[in-house]
Amino acid sequence: MAIPKKLRTLYARIPDAVGCQKCGGCCGALVPALKAENDAAWQYAKAHNFSPNPQERNCIFLHPDSKQCQVYAVRPFLCRIFGILTYPWLRGRLGRSPKQ
Repeated sequence: MAIPKKLRTLYARIPDAVGCQKCGGCCGALVPALKAENDAAWQYAKAHNFSPNPQERNCIFLHPDSKQCQVYAVRPFLCRIFGILTYPWLRGRLGRSPKQ
């Protein structure tokens, strides 16, 4: 299943993560994903001849040796925004600290 056009349009509006080393260091837990995103990741894995690693304690799409995201091109929305919605960014849009 391909990623729907509306979702691709949303992805295009997300800026690149600043300082992302694509090392898997931030991939510390399973990430909720839409069915279309999950399907796309599995199809990408099949098309690129690799099997997700069910033994991986974090994301099953991390390469077992390099820990790089093997589905980076089709990663879910939450993976795309990780590191973008930082505290200063949020504070600037709210006009106050989230703790206030």
